[in-house]
Order: sequence, then structure tokens, then C-alpha cells
Amino acid sequence: MLSTTPVRVVMHQLVSNSSYNTPISIRRHISTMKILILGGISGESGLSIDDEIELLKTTMTSVVDDLISNGHDFIVCSPFPESADYLTIKTLSERKTNNKIDIYYPDTPFISDSLDHLLKTYNIKHVQKFPCKPVVDGTEINRTYSWLLAQLAALEACSCVIAIGGKVDGTLSLLLKIAETKNKNIIPLEHIKGASSNFLEKNQWIIKDFLSTDIAILKYSTEVHNISRILERFANTNNLRSTAKFFISYARSRPQEADYIETILRRRNHVVYRDEHDFQPSADIPSEILRNIKEASVFIAVWCNEYACSPWCYDELMLALERLNAKQADLWLICVDDTRIVPKDARSINYYRVNSRSELEGQILRLLDNRTIQFQL
Repeated sequence: MLSTTPVRVVMHQLVSNSSYNTPISIRRHISTMKILILGGISGESGLSIDDEIELLKTTMTSVVDDLISNGHDFIVCSPFPESADYLTIKTLSERKTNNKIDIYYPDTPFISDSLDHLLKTYNIKHVQKFPCKPVVDGTEINRTYSWLLAQLAALEACSCVIAIGGKVDGTLSLLLKIAETKNKNIIPLEHIKGASSNFLEKNQWIIKDFLSTDIAILKYSTEVHNISRILERFANTNNLRSTAKFFISYARSRPQEADYIETILRRRNHVVYRDEHDFQPSADIPSEILRNIKEASVFIAVWCNEYACSPWCYDELMLALERLNAKQADLWLICVDDTRIVPKDARSINYYRVNSRSELEGQILRLLDNRTIQFQL
């Protein structure tokens, strides 16, 4: 029998006491990742520039120390002060470690000279430079696009992105959206607000579900030294984003529970299919609904009196049962009233009775969590 203990909990316990002096025997359990550091001052924290820079420095020192202690490597782009990249390079120099660092940058004389000066000043070793051809408009170098192309190259090479601060109207907002579409693991820190904080707020539901109490690492300077805990979760769940697709089957005369289930799922960035059209009881299942049911990895039936009386809800459920028996999809039967389950083939499967909105939400979240555990095992 497989253990019912979630893999992510085991790994959380494994690294919960991680420090700069993590024993080698523990470090062997931690997969090395290439971490792309993005961000810098935001001007959005409510602090003075000097205080914001100091907070950025303190935060990045804690982050880099934890990543060093767990054997991770680094990718940076900017060699200029007031960037998280610069502070990463500085901290690596002070620690005199063997962690590798890759640097992606526009290959212009000024930037190349600035980078060489920085590396010489801090005596950085184990460096690999990746100069990127700059973008030229006519005879002028387009600095914005040149930096963006270098950062995109760095994004392709990384295992995970750690973002902090960044101007709201700068390139970090765009880079995080691109990283999201590429299904990159993203750790957005809230500490100095800005683009990173905005990304965290936008994705708060899926991130909170994934991290549970460890979301404090993203929010509080006193917890950020445990950032490798999050990397361990990524290593064992492969990716923060869900690949599940959900089809919600419900009686059109009683949509409220389906509406709420859809909200719960979409807040967590799941793909949701549902039919919002009325059809005659004699009509066959429309081709689009049929296709969506077949594409869904989870079929959710909102069982109630109205559902039991609907011939085409019955047809949808029968198709879902066929897919369940063929191990092509899961079926969640959510009972929202006391109506007996009529279809013979559905009586033998587990169903979940709920009597309120809070019970409905709790049940859906438990089922989501169970899917994550099964995937990990």
C-alpha cells in the first residue's frame, strides 16, 4: 500500500531546518536548480529609496544564502546597483562559494565593460557569460529590447524564477507573464511591492493552495531564508500550474452551486468547461459539450432533484461514467440536496454530500488536494 503522507510534506520536514551549514547528507536530497533572479527597487514600497535599497539588500542576502546552502546555481542579467542581480553577485562574492553563476546580457561595449569591472571588483569565479546580440534601430541600440532579449534567453535556461520588486511599468511584469505561459516555476516575493507583488496578488489563490503556511516566505523578511522549501515543493510536484481540465455538469434551472465551483477552480487557474446554453430535452448532447467532456480530466456532476429530472444531464453523466470506467477521467459526484442517486452505474461510486457553501468549498479543495497527492505518489 502506498503511504498516505503527501510527498511534499515529507520534503517540507526534510528541509525545514535548512541553514547555511546544511549537512552534506541532507543536501544530497535537494535537486540542484538554476535560479533566475529578477527585479530590483520598485518605488512602490512606501519607503525612501535608501530604505528600500537596504530592504532589498537584506532580503536578497537571506535568499542567496539559503540557495547557496542547498547547492543551487544562479542566473542573473543586470550588473548595475539597485538590482537584485547585482546583490546576488555581491553576496556570492562575499561567501566565496563554488556555486555557478550564468550571466546573460546585451553585448554592447558599455555593458560588457561594466560587467567585467564588477566581476573583477568582487573576484567572482565559476562564471559563464552569455552575451546576447543587441537590438539595433537604424544606427542606435534599442536598450529596452536588448535587455528584454537577454532576459528571455535567461528565462529559457532557468529552472525557476525568483522575482522581487521591479517597476510596475517595467519589463518584469512582462517577463513574469511570459514565464507563466512557459510554465516556469515562479517565486514572487512581496517584500518591496512592485511588479513581483502584483503577480503574487493576481495568483494568490493557486499560490496559497500550493504553499499553505509557507506562503509567509513570500511575504515576510523573517521567513525568506527558508525559500528552498518552495523549491523542494516544485521539485516534487513538477510545476505550480495545474494540467487538469474540469467539466461542470449541472441543471440549468439550478446554476448557483456550479457558479461557485467554477469560481473556486478559476481562482486557482484551472481550466473549466461548462455549458451555459439551454437545449430541448429531446436534443442530443451538442458536439461542443461532447468534445469538452472528452477533453476534461475531471467531470463534476452537481447532483440534485433538478439534475435527476434532466434527460441530457443524465446523458452527460453516462458519458462521464464510461470515461471513469475506462480510467480516462475522474468523476466527482457532488450531492447538494437529498435526492437519491438514480443511475445504476453511479450508485457504486463515491459521492460527496454538502449542505452549505462553506461545505462545498471545503469538499472541492479536499478533492483538489487529493489529486495533487495522487499525482505526486
